[in-house]
Amino acid sequence: MKKNFVGIDLFKLIAAILIVILHSIGNYLGKAGILFISNICCIAVPFFFIVSGYFFGRGLQQKTNNERKNYFKKYEKKLIKMYIVWSLIGIPFMVRAYLNIYGNNYSYIFLLMIRNIFFTGTFGIYWYILAMIGGSILIYYFSSKNRLKLMYILSFIFFIFGVLYSGFQGMAENNIVLSCLFKLTWIIFACERNFLMVGWFYMGIGYYFSTHEIKIKLSYSIVLFILFTGLKFGESYLNSTDILDGNTISIVQALQAVSYFLIAINLKLNCMQRISKIMRELSSTIYFTHFLFIDIINQNQVGNTVITFIQVMLLCVVFYFIIKKINNEKLNILINA
Repeated sequence: MKKNFVGIDLFKLIAAILIVILHSIGNYLGKAGILFISNICCIAVPFFFIVSGYFFGRGLQQKTNNERKNYFKKYEKKLIKMYIVWSLIGIPFMVRAYLNIYGNNYSYIFLLMIRNIFFTGTFGIYWYILAMIGGSILIYYFSSKNRLKLMYILSFIFFIFGVLYSGFQGMAENNIVLSCLFKLTWIIFACERNFLMVGWFYMGIGYYFSTHEIKIKLSYSIVLFILFTGLKFGESYLNSTDILDGNTISIVQALQAVSYFLIAINLKLNCMQRISKIMRELSSTIYFTHFLFIDIINQNQVGNTVITFIQVMLLCVVFYFIIKKINNEKLNILINA
């Protein structure tokens, strides 16, 4: 393993913890907590996508033209297998949640479940795997056709559309085109968290870094992260005012996530190489299991506190070491080993 990957594994673990804070503590910490969640925790998922796109791109670049197709198939097969396994675990939780919301409206619940399984994700954060599947397919297709410039342009357009869809619903009231597009998006994806509007764009950024030698010093990367984090707080303040007329914008987190990735890839942590794999597997375990544990501990997720966060983190870590102890090839997929 190259030493700069240790920084990525460390920052993945930090990002996973940020996501648990986002989902388990909620508004418990008051205004300061809300600011921390919306301006710091928000970089975690984009960062995960960037890292995934980076390593997917590296894998393709290390293969010959004849080997790339097999690598791609193997990559997709692993993702699909992960999605099926986690969906089988998550679907009962999803059904329970829908029964609580929609009662005995079984036909509507069935339609929602079908949509979720194929487009939205079955439960909690499993949309992430589905977005990786779609994002990597699009990256492979455009890269194999040597149409990368077109890919970057299209992925950015869909990303901006996702920003508009999630934060500017009011624009659709007086615009027939946007109204139809927003309604179609809701029918297919429900929200912007999908492969077209999030996964493709951020994985594309990671792929770009894997195919271009971009040297930015660690000190500069840290300065960029501080700068973009400051801008993100400014963006949050702008969203809290009446300037946008009730709409919200969320663009700076993309720059923030990129700078976070640049710090991670430039860190030189030779002393931590022996625990790098543990951090990598533990970050995946925390990411994929924490929402289930939150739902088990507090189904309604009302009144979550720091105690909830501690309980969930402990359960995630215990789950990881149990799977490691069993050391079963089929179960290892639960920790992405």
